[in-house]
Amino acid sequence: MSSLFRRFRQVYRRTVFYYIESITQKVVRPLRITQAFFTAYKPS
Repeated sequence: MSSLFRRFRQVYRRTVFYYIESITQKVVRPLRITQAFFTAYKPS
């Protein structure tokens, strides 16, 4: 039973990390694009 629980915890942790990673990518990529855009086209 404990081994099953340990396996479930591994899968759960991997799933959580995957969701966090995908959300971070969705959020960070537009921010990076916007930041690069403003850095490139900022009036001196």
